[in-house]
Amino acid sequence: MAQQNKSTLKTYYQTGDIPTSNQYSELIDSSLNLSETALQIGEFSVSSSGNLKMMGSASFVGDITASGDIKSSGAITCTSLDTGQGAYELHAMNQNVQTTNIVTFRGVNITKTSLSDIVFGANLTTTGQSFTVQINDVPAIGAFNKVISYTNDEVKMSNGNIAASSIIVGSTTSDLVLSIYAASDGFCKFRIGNTSASIFNGGNVVCSFIVF
Repeated sequence: MAQQNKSTLKTYYQTGDIPTSNQYSELIDSSLNLSETALQIGEFSVSSSGNLKMMGSASFVGDITASGDIKSSGAITCTSLDTGQGAYELHAMNQNVQTTNIVTFRGVNITKTSLSDIVFGANLTTTGQSFTVQINDVPAIGAFNKVISYTNDEVKMSNGNIAASSIIVGSTTSDLVLSIYAASDGFCKFRIGNTSASIFNGGNVVCSFIVF
């Protein structure tokens, strides 16, 4: 029997009507039966001002759009029948994403935190995974001659995001280079080197770091 919308079904049961067996069947086929365990197929919109709870699996053909949060205590799998994989469009995201496949980003914006200046040789305490700091009174560094010339002293940088397995990238706004090493849980060390053919006469150096 055909499935009918509510407006059509109501015309079958007006005062004085004698519904046929087919019309009763359409009323039943147009409704969800909560006691049946077989797959029930219907086209309808679901709108809820509260929580929407599904006790079992749910399958959707088409887009799922949310202006609020979508939360899951388990895995969310997106699969396309054509390619075997799907795509997520994420907005204003501040969560961790784990995947076993390569993820392609249209663009990634990294905002660096500006920290207070320190004097070269002092321990550097940082927070976050991306930050900029000015290191003052860096000593003179000779011009490079086949090898990079480094300062004699190293700087110890403390940061709770650094682990022994971290990848730490550093750069400066001058011809100087950062050599980062000895990463362990909570800190690493680095030296400032000169890649220029000219002597660095000493002074202040602005350094930027990213911790992965």
